[in-house]
Amino acid sequence: ADEQFDIILANINLNVITVNLKAIYQACKPNAMIVLSGFLQTDKDKILQAAGGLNFLNISSLGKGEWVAMAFKNNS
Repeated sequence: ADEQFDIILANINLNVITVNLKAIYQACKPNAMIVLSGFLQTDKDKILQAAGGLNFLNISSLGKGEWVAMAFKNNS
């Protein structure tokens, strides 16, 4: 990515997040915060697996009904 950021928020569905997670990673400064939301509780493990593969550390999760938001730290 041409530009890097301290905080990135992506409120999109699971498929869009997973397809774009590498681009999100490349747009992160070291130790950046990433907040992902707009996906279902049933997709939480898929997000954790995809994010973990890019060395994102899950630091918080918040659910409301069937929806979930997760905060990560770029651990690279």
